[in-house]
This record gives sequence, structure tokens and C-alpha cells, in this order.
Amino acid sequence: MPTHGRNETMPKKITLISFDLDNTLWPTRKVIGRAERSLRHWLEQHHGAAAATGLSTNNFWQLRQQVAEAQPHLRHQPTLLRQAVLREGFLASGYSASAAQEAALLAFDAFIAARNHITFFPQAIDTLRTLAQQYRLVAITNGNANLERVGIMPFFTAQYTAEQVGHAKPAAEIYEHMLAEQHISPEHCLHVGDHPVEDIEAARQCGMQTLWANLTQAQWPAEIAPPERTVTTLGAIPHQLKQN
Repeated sequence: MPTHGRNETMPKKITLISFDLDNTLWPTRKVIGRAERSLRHWLEQHHGAAAATGLSTNNFWQLRQQVAEAQPHLRHQPTLLRQAVLREGFLASGYSASAAQEAALLAFDAFIAARNHITFFPQAIDTLRTLAQQYRLVAITNGNANLERVGIMPFFTAQYTAEQVGHAKPAAEIYEHMLAEQHISPEHCLHVGDHPVEDIEAARQCGMQTLWANLTQAQWPAEIAPPERTVTTLGAIPHQLKQN
């Protein structure tokens, strides 16, 4: 599907809304911070020696950088990247290859369980419930949150991740993949997200309508044309769409 130019005419009727997840439906720093602490606690409980050596806090972030540099294809695959880092940390702690692999997968399970324990932004659930009654909803994310585990999949038709599609936002391919699979023209789609480039500009360049979810009072970059719509609370989205 070719990339579409910016639509300067009257906005078309919206029938599908795509949502970014991290920092759009929930504050990511809080979620990831809690998941990192859960992982650290699990390592200390089950693999104390490794937690103090190959997977100490300092070593973990050094390993992450090394693995990302050595395997750049993992940069947009957070699940495989973290598993690889954990595996390397266990190997550095003296584990055999098979033991390191097994321990890495169990450690990742501890992390991802906490990563999917979400504290939503205010009004997120009520807004999704309201919108799902009128629009088809999908999620487009570079992260590895899972809508089933988060508990909001009933509101959504599908979830598209960078790991699944093979392209990460702001690449047009992840948006085009969604549009093709949903059999919908971009002008009938609204993308809601927090990131000016990865969400708003990228979706707009694919011909989609956009809504900036500015829930953290961020400043819009001067070099990027502003989005068609902006909200500072998720609860304002249904009202704004009704007005339009």
C-alpha cells in the first residue's frame, strides 16, 4: 500500500480508531519501573549469585547495550532482546547454555507478568468502552504489552506490534499492515497516540486522521505541523469526536 499525502480536505467519517498503548493508555515509566523491580526481586530470590554477578543492575544495562549493538535486529523486538540479555547474563554467571536459556525464559516470565500489570490513565477504561460501541478499535505498539493479559482485549478487534509486523513506528509499514489487514482506507481511520513523530506524523503521512493524546502536558515540537485534534484527558475523546 503506497504512502499517502496529507489530507487537506474535510475529514472523512471515522470508522476505525487505532490506539498507541504506552504513554497513551497508561504511564509507561511507572509500569516498566515496577516490572524491573519485580524482575530484580525474582532474580535475587531464585538466582542470587547471578543477580549479584552477571545480572547485577550495572551489568544488565551494559549487556543490553552490547546485545543491541551486536544484534541490531533486536532493537525493535523487546521480548527477544530482553530474553537475549538475560541469557547472556546467566552465561556470564557460569551457567551452561541450556541452563542459561531455561533460566532466562523463567526470568522473562516474571518480568512480563509485571509488565502487563497496568495502572491506567484516568478515564481510560470508560473511554474505550464508549468508543468500542461506535468504532472498530485496534492497537498499534512498539512495546510488548499484551491486551489479553492487560484485560482490555474485549474492546479491541486486533493488536499490531512491531515484533509481529517486523517494522516499528514510525515506519509506515506497521500502519500500512494494519490498514491492509483491516481492509479500510486510511482516511476513515483515526490514530490516537502520545508521540509526535512515531504516532502523529507517521500516521498522518499514511493518510490517517490523528489525535494527540497529550496527557503529560508535553510541548509539541515546533518543526512538526500540529495534529488535527488534541486532548489532555482520555475522557475528552468521545466528546471531541462527537463534535467533529
